[in-house]
Amino acid sequence: MTMNARTDLTFDQRACFIAGPDKSGTTLVCSLLEGHPNLAVFPEETNYMRTVLPRLGGKPRSEQLDYLLRKGPSRMLFLPPTESGNSYPGFPKGEYLQAFRQAALAPENRERDLLAIMIEELMKVRNLPLDQVVRWVEKTPDNAYCTRRIEERFPFAKVLVMMRDPRAKIAAHLELMRLSDRPFSIFNNIRNWLQTAALLRGDHPLPFNVHVIRFEDLLREPEKEMRRVCSFLEIPWDPVLLKPTKVGEPWGGNSASLTNFQAIDTRPIDRWRSVLSEREIAWVELHCAPDMKRFGYEPITSGAFFRGWFRRLPEERIASYFKSRWFSSRDLFWKRFSKAAENYP
Repeated sequence: MTMNARTDLTFDQRACFIAGPDKSGTTLVCSLLEGHPNLAVFPEETNYMRTVLPRLGGKPRSEQLDYLLRKGPSRMLFLPPTESGNSYPGFPKGEYLQAFRQAALAPENRERDLLAIMIEELMKVRNLPLDQVVRWVEKTPDNAYCTRRIEERFPFAKVLVMMRDPRAKIAAHLELMRLSDRPFSIFNNIRNWLQTAALLRGDHPLPFNVHVIRFEDLLREPEKEMRRVCSFLEIPWDPVLLKPTKVGEPWGGNSASLTNFQAIDTRPIDRWRSVLSEREIAWVELHCAPDMKRFGYEPITSGAFFRGWFRRLPEERIASYFKSRWFSSRDLFWKRFSKAAENYP
């Protein structure tokens, strides 16, 4: 079943943004949406709202284009295999690069957003019909920091916000750190969860249509949750929404534990219980407990500890330790990061 695109909106106005804390399922929901015939989904993050508009908006279009093609995460669809590894094998990167560059620099497109042009040209290269597109979709977790900017630039946009148990989010970061020896800062990874939670708290009404998806609900009842997404986006239900893909190919996931899967998997839901120590759990709950309860995540510790706050966690390096304690104190005393963060530079 298909439907015609909304006739009251131009292609550029049919935006849908996916946002939320990192490691909260934004990539998963993006990959589930990709196969729907009424959606045009860009498979990589673009940082368009967070970087291109505020930092490069006043620059020549060629500089904005250079960021999308060579510097930002969207470059993975344009760079040759020698520079991008084995990403998107078989995808016509050269053809897409030429088509997007030509459309972006065309005089008749001077006033259009590069993001909409980039997604439109992707549809053309993949031979997908534009006349059926109800919404085009872009996923960058930091879109949660750009709500006012989205409203100003795309006033008819819809936004999907992912939320996940913050303990599971921290556990995912820890697993990645242990596998790759990356630096780990516990509060730095708590901060963007707090800010997204604050955005959804309702202290200040959001300026556009927002739909919240709990990561755990999506994994447990994927059809129910994706049907709700269909209703929100005003598109018909299609079973393809249960099969993650990227550029038309099956997607094997990006689990923090590097577990391979070809479908929605419930294992990540409670893995935090075996990954985090009691002190790490208490650290998370100390900062997040009030908002955790609002989203249905019950604390299991008192969240109140003193000496444990000062002690360095096993995974923390010295610099990360001092940075986390400084940011933590700012939030505990002044709620610096528990307030909605909008339009960050």
